[in-house]
Amino acid sequence: MDSTEWGELVNHPNGGELWRHKATGDHYVVKSTYQIWIYSKATTLVVVKTIRLRDQYEIDEPLGMFLWEWERLN
Repeated sequence: MDSTEWGELVNHPNGGELWRHKATGDHYVVKSTYQIWIYSKATTLVVVKTIRLRDQYEIDEPLGMFLWEWERLN
């Protein structure tokens, strides 16, 4: 994804940032983001890969859901 596309996202996550899940209170570190091409709709889905700090569990969350359910701590 180029910088102009990311520039359109006001609160997008960056690698190494600390985030908190609003419902559970668990803390996560953003590992990376990646895109999945959806052929049937000719579009891409941005996915955020995070690691839960209490047990190192990795979670892949679509960007829209991520921004809805999580809040940045740093």
